[in-house]
Amino acid sequence: MLRRTILFGLIMQFKSWLKNESDRVLAMGMCFPFAYEKAKEWFDAHIKHPDLNNKDKFKVVHGTITDKWEKPPKPVVHGWVEMGDMVFDDQTKHTKPDGVPKELYYDHYQPEPKKEFTAMEAIINCAKYGGTGPWDDDLYAKLQQRDAWLKNENRPARLQDDLFDDMFPDRPDVKAKIKKRGSVVKSQRKTEPYTFDLYHGSKADLNSLEKEGNNFILSPEKSEQGLLWFTHIFINAFDPIEYAKAHGDWVLTYPLEATKHYDEVEYEDGSIESKAPEEIIEKTEPTENNRFSCNNLSNACIELPEGWYWSYKVQKFIGTTNTVSFSPDMVSNNHL
Repeated sequence: MLRRTILFGLIMQFKSWLKNESDRVLAMGMCFPFAYEKAKEWFDAHIKHPDLNNKDKFKVVHGTITDKWEKPPKPVVHGWVEMGDMVFDDQTKHTKPDGVPKELYYDHYQPEPKKEFTAMEAIINCAKYGGTGPWDDDLYAKLQQRDAWLKNENRPARLQDDLFDDMFPDRPDVKAKIKKRGSVVKSQRKTEPYTFDLYHGSKADLNSLEKEGNNFILSPEKSEQGLLWFTHIFINAFDPIEYAKAHGDWVLTYPLEATKHYDEVEYEDGSIESKAPEEIIEKTEPTENNRFSCNNLSNACIELPEGWYWSYKVQKFIGTTNTVSFSPDMVSNNHL
């Protein structure tokens, strides 16, 4: 009885610990904190229920999810929650708040569970290891490799990830900022052209490609899923240019003309911030290729042109069913 009382006290003591933690939550966006919060919710609702520690009813899962279309497939460290036949994931929380059928989730994201935890075990491990996960040495080592690249100031230029107010609203510094800026006094929707670079590595002989004038033509007809695939600056798990280089003898840098949607929000103190529009976030479908992608780091939603799609796969490659015309100066290789 005493041991259970001590254990319960430990859990309650550390349930709010996450509020001050920010160093280890960039792994896959907010996947591990999201799973931890779900564990706290389950614990609170079932503290005296026989299903409290029933993993058939609730479990936090740490492991990897894989983009099966990559060659070779690349596993990415991830955390999610399984409740019976439904999966709850930070990636799908906006469009599928009631969960994704487990069969569909496993087909799309190819997850490979490494560790499973009850809600109580998750809360205890958060206190024991000083973070929301992963708590496995091998998984954490993989995260450290990825985060080291994320923190590299020399990585390809992108919209920087320094606006975390929505992610950490209870951090003391964020609380102070929110208090200082006051309430929203005006919000205005902004829509503007937005061009960003895509990268495509290919082993095809350039001289064998169809040409239109001086331009080369890439066709999606013989490509994976009937789409041409590109990496881009919004991919965070690896360097998008190096990835393209590793998958071809030459690399095409293609400037895609898209559209950016965001809300320009003004506060009482006169400060102005950009936020991704909620109604567009709700329209994005994480289990289907989609022309819209809303990004916490850019605080905007990017709409791709007709025939271009953000992949539903975890890394959000961009694919197109269109033919792509490009000039020789858009290619970097050893032959031109």
